[in-house]
Amino acid sequence: MTGRARIPPTERRNPRTHYLDRMPTVELVCAIHSEDATVPGAVAAALPQIVAAVDLGVDALSAGGRLHYVGAGTSGRLAVLDAAELPPTYGAAGHRVVAHLAGGPAALLSADPSAEDDPEAAAERMADAVRPGDVVVGVTASGRTPFVGAALRTARARGAWTVLVSNDPQAALAGSADVHVAVDTGPEVVTGSTRMKAATAAKLVLHTLSTAVMVRLGHTYSNLMVDVAGRNDKLDRRRVAVVAEATGAAPEACAEALRQSGWNVRAAVVAILSGPQESVRDAVDGRVGVPADVVAELGRGTTAPDRAAPRAGPGDREPLVVGLDCGGSGTRCVVATVGGRIIGRGEAGGANPWSAAAPHAAIAAALRTALADTDPRRVVRAVAGMAGAGPAGRPAATAALWSAWRDVGLTCPVDLRTDLELAFVSATAHTGGLVLVAGTGAAAAAVRQLRLVRRCDGHGWFLGDDGSAVWLGRAAVRAVLAALDGRAPETALTAAVSGALGITSGDGADLRQTLVARISPSPSAVLASLAPVVATAATSGDEVAAGIAADAADRLLQALATVAPDGPARAPTVVLAGSVLLAPGPVGTAVQRGVRERYGVGPTTADDPALGAARLAAAQVATGG
Repeated sequence: MTGRARIPPTERRNPRTHYLDRMPTVELVCAIHSEDATVPGAVAAALPQIVAAVDLGVDALSAGGRLHYVGAGTSGRLAVLDAAELPPTYGAAGHRVVAHLAGGPAALLSADPSAEDDPEAAAERMADAVRPGDVVVGVTASGRTPFVGAALRTARARGAWTVLVSNDPQAALAGSADVHVAVDTGPEVVTGSTRMKAATAAKLVLHTLSTAVMVRLGHTYSNLMVDVAGRNDKLDRRRVAVVAEATGAAPEACAEALRQSGWNVRAAVVAILSGPQESVRDAVDGRVGVPADVVAELGRGTTAPDRAAPRAGPGDREPLVVGLDCGGSGTRCVVATVGGRIIGRGEAGGANPWSAAAPHAAIAAALRTALADTDPRRVVRAVAGMAGAGPAGRPAATAALWSAWRDVGLTCPVDLRTDLELAFVSATAHTGGLVLVAGTGAAAAAVRQLRLVRRCDGHGWFLGDDGSAVWLGRAAVRAVLAALDGRAPETALTAAVSGALGITSGDGADLRQTLVARISPSPSAVLASLAPVVATAATSGDEVAAGIAADAADRLLQALATVAPDGPARAPTVVLAGSVLLAPGPVGTAVQRGVRERYGVGPTTADDPALGAARLAAAQVATGG
């Protein structure tokens, strides 16, 4: 029996918009906007591949080659738009970046659905236009358009580099591309209408790709356009403003420099910054490269604003790797050589995108500390673990990482793992077993071949994470509120929690409201901070605290049992991680005892996930993984 054909993500039905036709206008508009808002995060996940495509484009154009876009329908029209905007914006010759639209120019204004099914036309066009060393970028939402596929195959056969931009990580045409920029935007609001999220993603990828290529080729000075083409009143005023911004000279002097240079912004900037030169314009016109470098060569050695050279490394140039553990309560970073020598460590605040206000800032802070005496360009690989970095949370996690990468100056790829995966690979050389994490949040999982195959909990502090630090703190606050309400007796835990939150009788007669007010600004962080209070009270003999700790241990062991594939009969590797399980206290003690009793093995602890992540990154470099 033949199975059903695989449906690309962009053509599947969106469960969030099943009732689209019955939504009131405000709900309809909000639904469309909510789906559109997911696109930047999806693009962020593909940034490493966009970087690779940019480098190919720079190499091709620097060597006299061309950058070709190929597409059909909406994808092709966006490609035509991007290519058409480069000559006036950056002064790039129109024949250097070209777009090939299925159906030709007529398809710009009148859709021709049959044109995308004409591979012969694509092959013929590539045979005429593509030379060895060119780069051909095929744009197709489904990742299987015949016109694009034929173009990529023909281009590759002629010695060109090929890039596929699609919205399907498993695109059928991925094998025809040297680089696959896969932006998984998922199902559209209207099923199959790829002019929506898929097209938005394609626009973001294309303008990022082309802009980065133009900047790398020297068509900007700092972030200013210095190769603007065409003449009209608006553009002439813009030219004067750009020269004034770049040089700090008076507008009158900028206008005069522009007139003398034939309204060449690049030449005017160089002339003012480098001083009078008899052949400034000839020198500028004859150069390919960053204008700041021309200024440095011709005149004062001035460089573009904010262009600082990276620091040199401390002696040797062995490649480095980075390991990151991004938790809700703290971020830890380890920088090491591929051979295992630790170069630096850094710590910062919480970096979980679902509980931290600025996760990228915390990641960047930890990286800066760890890389304080090192050139970031030496880092060739990174592994990062983050709670909630599964399929649903991956875009937000990836966006935080790449924002930090940009801030610090890293360009290496990063392997994003969930905190569960990272805890397991950090603690053992085994490829499979069970892992239980209980820190700010909590979750259990079964691992096979270093990937999660079964998971329990990890639903976030508001709905789940039973047994976590947040859960313990919430249970303690509930017990205190019950005592204040007169529904339960006051114990040592009541005073301990109140003291930890800075609440005294002087705060007012209604301690209940004061208690809630202390927690409300940052509930997950404040509640998690109470977990050690519960542990101390339980160890001191407080019955309420001991009951909370015992309940937490039972819930954590139940989560572990839920993911165990063969029950207690098998003795798997069991990894424990997180502050609740590793810090001295009744919860960790009870869980470790329960693991020994149920599985017949002593648990392995993951006490430095960041170091384990660095080791994993080094192993990936060594094996080419």
